[in-house]
Amino acid sequence: MRLYSSSAADTNVTVFIEGLDANFVPLTETLLLNDGTTGVLTVNSYRRINNMRVVGSVNPVGILRLSSNDKAITYAQINIGVGKTQWSMYTVPAGHTFYLNRVTAAASATSAAKVLGYRVYQESPTGLISLLLQSPWIDTYETNRVVPNPYPEKTSIQWQITSDTNSQVGIRVEGLLIRNNLI
Repeated sequence: MRLYSSSAADTNVTVFIEGLDANFVPLTETLLLNDGTTGVLTVNSYRRINNMRVVGSVNPVGILRLSSNDKAITYAQINIGVGKTQWSMYTVPAGHTFYLNRVTAAASATSAAKVLGYRVYQESPTGLISLLLQSPWIDTYETNRVVPNPYPEKTSIQWQITSDTNSQVGIRVEGLLIRNNLI
């Protein structure tokens, strides 16, 4: 994969990448971006990118993208002034279970005429996609689980918010990642 910026001025920017290999085993690496638009290649090969964030002491001035070598497909992105990926997708590493405790979503839409939707998709290791939850809401959506929902190893989870307006939305997902042999 290639890490690059929309700005040639992005030099000496350090980025930490967390992902999974073809067997869903966690991989990490730190890359130094010396030539913003040309970029730098990753050492690791990734099946999934779970997180990417800027570390070190230099903030990027452009949009950072982790893409295919030819820049045709973007796998992760850090927007200007944010410092880390902002997506709500996660793949559970091999040998672990993710226990979802709490979800909070908020939007600037506060009128019943503005419809918002909250959806959770799960993809199994074999590629089977299931809609786990779908709920309309206004203003704020929150769920606190007395018994956390378990998501087994190699499962991808994606939280989505839809709106029929130009509402600004945000979501916070909290849970525990526990190694299976510790349970």
